[in-house]
Amino acid sequence: MNGEREEQDTIPRLAYVGYLWEGLKALSDGVKLDDLRKRLIDYSRRRSAVERSVSRTGYNSDKRLRVTDSYTYWSNAKDVVSELMRLSFVKESTIPSKRKYFDLYKETKYELTDTGRAMADSLIKDEGNAKDRFFEAMYRSHPHLRAFVERLSKGSFVIPIYRIKRTPTTYKNRAKEAIQWFSEQGKMLGLSLDINGLDEKVTNRVKEIGDESTLVNILNEYAQEVFIRAYGLHFDNITFEHLMNLTRQFLVSNYTFHLRQFLGLVVYATAEVYCQDGDFQIKRHRLSEKESEVIDQIPKLFAEFNKPFVPIHELRAAVCYKLAINDEIFDHVVRGIAEGRYKPSYKISLLRDMYEALPPSANPLIVRNEISYTISVLIPEKESFM
Repeated sequence: MNGEREEQDTIPRLAYVGYLWEGLKALSDGVKLDDLRKRLIDYSRRRSAVERSVSRTGYNSDKRLRVTDSYTYWSNAKDVVSELMRLSFVKESTIPSKRKYFDLYKETKYELTDTGRAMADSLIKDEGNAKDRFFEAMYRSHPHLRAFVERLSKGSFVIPIYRIKRTPTTYKNRAKEAIQWFSEQGKMLGLSLDINGLDEKVTNRVKEIGDESTLVNILNEYAQEVFIRAYGLHFDNITFEHLMNLTRQFLVSNYTFHLRQFLGLVVYATAEVYCQDGDFQIKRHRLSEKESEVIDQIPKLFAEFNKPFVPIHELRAAVCYKLAINDEIFDHVVRGIAEGRYKPSYKISLLRDMYEALPPSANPLIVRNEISYTISVLIPEKESFM
């Protein structure tokens, strides 16, 4: 990707990549567009039922699906068909661009290509391999996804987040203070920031701000764009956040807001993606390769908190970042220790108690249908991890 601007691209605005393979399987059954819409609603409900009491991250469809009508998820159905066409899994045809046109197309059947039929069959027979091939198709089709993955392979993205200060001051002075803080953070990260542009944008918005919380949100919104550009990426916040979630769901990246050494969002690679001379490979850090390292790092990183009890999401963030793994591997190992499948030299205690409110971006841990928020690692006196 050369030059000041990236190629034009449209990343699918889908909360779950699972909509794509659910949609492909539905179309392989010969369903109409309106039936596809209903299948996606059912899929979303099933997913929400699984994660309702556990997951706090990402999009949750429960509230939206409490009341449905004949247009609920019409845009998801449209986006699924559009993306499958882009990936050459569905033959080119017309799709509704706006809700008011949906009734004209809801009885339409969209035909799969030979490649699409092969992919649909693969999803049924070998889902894991098929999902990797799905990612490959998206990687080859989307220049923004390629740019994101290629840049992430060179190092983590750190996007500092400015917090509300309790010291009283004017909005303009608070904006200046925040911009200076972002500039300092950028220097520490070795980034060249276009702070002047940020100053101008914030100044133009100051008169519209009703409270300091709104001001801080605006500052962070603009600053994120500045940091994204500093990492050499030329797309907006929404695209960046969709790419974060897309690659996270394909288990080639992870992200967290809960690392003590960084004041903000950290996005990092959990796989190596190769695409050269027609050859495409994904080399992930898998459970079988990492479980012993997770077991080893849990007491070491727990000890660094220097507290008897640590929020599970904070220890998870520390271990996963250290080992470049996704959250699922950490959770699997901790469950295994709690259930006796792993027998390390230390013991753990999982507690339901929360000593602070669980952030919206954090997940608890579920073991045998019991939800835990806090962990204690009991290290034998003869061992030291400090």
